[in-house]
This record gives sequence, C-alpha cells and structure tokens, in this order.
Amino acid sequence: MPAAKNLKRLGLEFIRLPVYWDEVAPNKPASFNFKKVQSQLQICQNLKLQVVLTLGMKAPRWPEYHWPAGVAKNPRNHDTQQKTLDLIHQTIKQTQKFTCISHWQVENEPLDLSGPKLLTINRQFLAKEVELVRSLDPRPILLNAWGNFLNLKNLRFLAQLADII
Repeated sequence: MPAAKNLKRLGLEFIRLPVYWDEVAPNKPASFNFKKVQSQLQICQNLKLQVVLTLGMKAPRWPEYHWPAGVAKNPRNHDTQQKTLDLIHQTIKQTQKFTCISHWQVENEPLDLSGPKLLTINRQFLAKEVELVRSLDPRPILLNAWGNFLNLKNLRFLAQLADII
C-alpha cells in the first residue's frame, strides 16, 4: 500500500480496507493467510490512519462476492454461511491487535443486489454476522447500503444492527 502515504498527505483520516476472501484463502476457504492485510494495517497504523475493515463474503469491487475455491457461490447456502462466519472470526482474531481499526464493516451493501447474478445477503444471516463480530470485539459496527435499493424497511433493519450506517 505505497499510496497510503499519499492518502495521508491528502489529509484523509479514514480509509476503508476490504478483506477479500479469495485473497486471504485463495485455494481453500479455511486456509487463511492474513500477511498482506496485516502489512497494510501496519502501514496505516504507522501513518496514524483510521481503518474501517470490511469483513465477510461481499466486499467492494466488482463482482463484490470474492469467493475462494471450494465455496458454493451462493450467499444463502448454509455451508457458505458457516465458512463466512469462520472467515469473520479468523479475520478479527488476526487483526484485532491493530489499534488503527476504528470500525468493523460487516459485508458491503449486504441487502443490495450485486454481481452478475444479483445476489444478496439475507437479513437473518447478516444479523448472525453482526452478533459474531460484537461477541469478538467491542469496536463499532458499520453497515452500508447503496442508494438505489435503500428503502425505509431496509434502513430500519440496518439501524437495529449497526452503530453507524
């Protein structure tokens, strides 16, 4: 992340850093390597940049779902959900020592249709993910939504789960 120094020069205080599942576990869903993420966090910590760390199966950048090999490419599949909870658990355990992390973002636009198959995270599973994050670390949880699909029902649901929307 050599551009981090340039971000600091721009006067930015916060950056969002996604944890891409297919990058931390490229060959198997539960065979994790967080060295790249930890290196990026260390740079941010050294530069005193605050980080919103994005967790889960859906992250910024097309096609948003960044599946590793061996995972059913369906956010509603029970096995995929269990592996996602493991990803979140391991990500927090491997990164929570970094004080530059100011917020945990659970999924990216979880209730919005995304990717070529227009997939979405279901509400019950999102609530389970948020519950897991809260059980592992006290930092605030951020949830986001894309304006084209933002409706009052979704906004109320997100507000019940998150510290920040």
